Amino acid sequence: MPKNIPQPPSTFLLGNVGEIDSEFPLGSFERLADLYGPIYRLDIAGRKQTFISSQELVDEVCDEKNFEKGVQGALVELRNLLGDGLFTAYNEEPNWALAHKILMPAFSPTYLTSLFPSMHDIATQLTLKWERFGEDYRINAAQDFTRLTLDTLALCSFDYRLNSFYNEEMHPFIEAMVNVLVESGRRSQRVPVQQSLMFRTTRKFQQDISFIHEFCDQIVQKRREDPTDRKDLLNMMLNGRDKETGQRLSTVNIRFQMVTFLVAGHETTSGLLSFAFFYLLNNPYALQKAQSEVDQVTGGKPVTVDHIFKLPYIDAVLKETLRLQPPAPFFTRKVKATEGQTNYTFKHGEYEVTGHEVISVIIAKLHRDSKVWGEDAEEFRPERMLEGKFAALPPNSWKPFGSGVRACIGRSFAWQESLLVVAMILQKFDMEKADPAYDLRVKQTLTIKPSDFYMKAKVRKNSRATRASSDDAGEPKAIKEREVLLKEPKTATRDTGADLKLTILFGSNAGSCESFADRLASDAPSHGFAATTAALDSATRELLTTNPVAIICSSYEGQPPDNARQFVAWLTSSPASDELKGVKYAVFGCGHTSWAQTYQRIPILIDEMLHEKGAERLLHRGCADAAGDFFGEFDTWEDNFWRMMQDKFGARSSTIEAEDLDAGDAANVTSTFQVQVLNDNRATVLSRTTFEYGVVVENRQLTSDVLTCGGMPKQHLEISLPEGMTYRAGDYLGVMPINPIQDVKRVLHRFKLPVDANIMIKTAKRTFLPTNLPIPVHTVLGGYVELNQPASRRQVETLRLLAPAELKPAFSRINHENYNTEILNQRVSVLDLLELYPAHPLEFGHFLSMLPPMRMRQYSISSSPLWNPFHVTLTIDVLKAPAISGHETKLGVASTYLSRTSEGEMISCVVRPSAAEFHLSLDPTVPIIMVATGSGMSPMRGFIQERAAMVACGRKVGKALLYYGCRNAEEDFIYKDELQRWTALGVVDVRPSFSSGSGVLTPPASPSSYSDRATQHKYVYEAIYADREELKEMFIDGARFYVCGSATKLAKSVGETFVQIYREMKGVGEEEAQKWFEELKGVRYATDVFG
Repeated sequence: MPKNIPQPPSTFLLGNVGEIDSEFPLGSFERLADLYGPIYRLDIAGRKQTFISSQELVDEVCDEKNFEKGVQGALVELRNLLGDGLFTAYNEEPNWALAHKILMPAFSPTYLTSLFPSMHDIATQLTLKWERFGEDYRINAAQDFTRLTLDTLALCSFDYRLNSFYNEEMHPFIEAMVNVLVESGRRSQRVPVQQSLMFRTTRKFQQDISFIHEFCDQIVQKRREDPTDRKDLLNMMLNGRDKETGQRLSTVNIRFQMVTFLVAGHETTSGLLSFAFFYLLNNPYALQKAQSEVDQVTGGKPVTVDHIFKLPYIDAVLKETLRLQPPAPFFTRKVKATEGQTNYTFKHGEYEVTGHEVISVIIAKLHRDSKVWGEDAEEFRPERMLEGKFAALPPNSWKPFGSGVRACIGRSFAWQESLLVVAMILQKFDMEKADPAYDLRVKQTLTIKPSDFYMKAKVRKNSRATRASSDDAGEPKAIKEREVLLKEPKTATRDTGADLKLTILFGSNAGSCESFADRLASDAPSHGFAATTAALDSATRELLTTNPVAIICSSYEGQPPDNARQFVAWLTSSPASDELKGVKYAVFGCGHTSWAQTYQRIPILIDEMLHEKGAERLLHRGCADAAGDFFGEFDTWEDNFWRMMQDKFGARSSTIEAEDLDAGDAANVTSTFQVQVLNDNRATVLSRTTFEYGVVVENRQLTSDVLTCGGMPKQHLEISLPEGMTYRAGDYLGVMPINPIQDVKRVLHRFKLPVDANIMIKTAKRTFLPTNLPIPVHTVLGGYVELNQPASRRQVETLRLLAPAELKPAFSRINHENYNTEILNQRVSVLDLLELYPAHPLEFGHFLSMLPPMRMRQYSISSSPLWNPFHVTLTIDVLKAPAISGHETKLGVASTYLSRTSEGEMISCVVRPSAAEFHLSLDPTVPIIMVATGSGMSPMRGFIQERAAMVACGRKVGKALLYYGCRNAEEDFIYKDELQRWTALGVVDVRPSFSSGSGVLTPPASPSSYSDRATQHKYVYEAIYADREELKEMFIDGARFYVCGSATKLAKSVGETFVQIYREMKGVGEEEAQKWFEELKGVRYATDVFG
């Protein structure tokens, strides 16, 4: 007996309409697939519709013997515009078969080849526009590719020129079409009574349809008045006959077919091109390979029809783009009515669909089926489409063009056009994202496109085309040379007369290395250099050899930062040789010694690989330890760097170095800022371009303010995300905080400034601060600078130089004898020092110029989008500690800021993805073992919440263990009641440990509670060791491990425990066990730890 197909609870009349986001329905359908699994059913205003998303089920519905195209929902509404055209015709309507026979010759290879000059014509208009508008012009990708594909279709199919590139506004056809597509989708979700009352909307709907129909009728009338022998689609419609019956298409059906081609043909191709360039610009290595392929194949000559079918990598790029973002996100099927068959039961007999209901295939979910595409199915990797892999896919795994006889008739047309356009653009331009921080957002009519995606195009000055030789067939030379443009370069203009240039490249996730790079660039002019900064992934071989290069980079669990991965992959994959001879470089690495085994791994690797490949090392690698004098170590390296640069390249410095000054030279130590205090008016807070505003929905305490067992109090925040921002369980929320008001007041008190003062900053130096406009002083001190960062040695030395004679010995002692004990270990800031020595005469402008920029703080998200795709929750430690003065409390900047926000308050935030391995498997039946302490519960709560949502919808999930460590069961065991509910549901087995040894769990109401072993251990690593046999079985079953907490305590002890377990069970030595553990990391063992 077949089971009921899973379905969300429905309401009277509307059914499940409330489950669907009217602005982005696709997101709702995909979320429901995550909740209910590969098949579920919805009641949409009384109409039953089934959705499927696994390859196994899709393969069955693509069987033409049992299934055919289903026209229902939005497609029925779209018939108001497209009638019985090829896309929306019912299977039994005679015009579908008639039009298909007449029009098929228009898509033969021979005919498509004849269209190439027209396609090239319109593509040339696109490239000419971009060239003439210049490299700073922000290209709206979706709009310009829409102009391109609509004009191409009109010219190739109807010999009609829309001339969209010669008009600033989009053709009115586009606006009318979008309106009809959107409204068709909305009409399909309304009940008849509701729709009957939408008078104004219906009138607008009909007006738009009439405009489109009249537009097509005018093209037909013009052709009939002035006939041509051109063998285009329109003449085929007007003059073509069925060879068997002699029938011709009616005038009305010709209109419907024209609109079908104009709408379906241009909308999907423009979406494909827009998404393709997003993925290329987001993956520099793929961009290089694609551009290099064009250079090899064309040899720098104009792209011809013969070239475009010799571009296998670009072909793979387009296929991979369609896998991840199919512009037409669904195709529909229904049971084919045959004698004796009205319903259909799927192979395993679990589910049955009725003959009258339509089945919608969610193509993007099909294309992410981990059983077909692997655990990296979310990643853009064109290589999966090469070397026979695409042909070897299981049947019906890749279906962006629909299925069967009703599949897209214009597929070959779109493919030829797309290959041509990508090739021409890459041959002509170096492309970059206009906003390097842009992350993909999708908008939907009936098709999907990137939202607000802008690009820039820079004409390639020199021909980089190289003809392929047999030796280079596997790896194009241009790939080896990393021919890719700098993204969003930031140049510090020199104020000296020299003409010396410096390139500064950074690899940074949290922003520290980028901040150092900006500081180095900011200091460059005063040392005689003009500096350009960019991410390491933007580096080119030409750039490396043109100017001396400073590289500032960190590691993440021994892996490169996100914006340095392509650079490191290129550096390590190319053969060791003298290929980088002529490159002059210096490397500075950032890290944290808590990650002892991988400390400085990537900076060391970059330094050594550059040297091995013939580059000249200008300075010994510098390194900064975030557990030590992080900023001071950079100061020391920077001083040595500029000395070396001046000696090596003969630059003139416009600054006086500290060691060249004596006690009488304090007057020469001047601030680079001139600050004018204005008390007469206020200015608004400047917005931050890379952040958007979320809204605090809830802010509640998880613990009391004071914990008798020790530790920091914890709070829970719920935040409504900015529109269009999405996340996955395990991701981060980046927050740009504001300094605590008490610290801002300390500064105002120290410099005797009124709280409502306005200031105006003037400087010739590049700065992150707002300049040349009045702005409230509390805005600058609150939101732009770090006030509590430990003073660096350079800052202490500056204070010494500017101090009166009686204070100089104190600052000398601090900086040379007691720096670590008095400054670093106690985290004493410049402000603290000024309060300790109130007689110091430092001026406010100089103080401001010494401060580093406010930096983003990242918090692990503690929720799942299956709970709420529009909201995230954070679980934070609120830092409060005694200050050095003893009179104030040292407050954590971000935690204090967040803890004091109130409901409805807006915060600057952005979602940042975590490491790829720190996400749940796409297969929810994979067992998981989670280990966390304190607020390290955050991502684990998101993971458990995700599986709990699935279980609530009837899905089966794998076994899950949570080892959680805190101090006391009653004081700081956060989310205890919630975890008990999830335990009772069988979602997770929670095994807490209490280090204070005094906590006893309160018995829950439900008999299904925490493990009996819950309180037997003080520390989680002890519990893990005790459960080693059980964990071994889970490991054999494919379990994944997730660890979140302190790097020095939790991660270290848990890692050592797993090594010990492996060593004892396998009877191997420490070295072999350690090797096994290292190989496990990043594959099935993922960590998210902090110092």
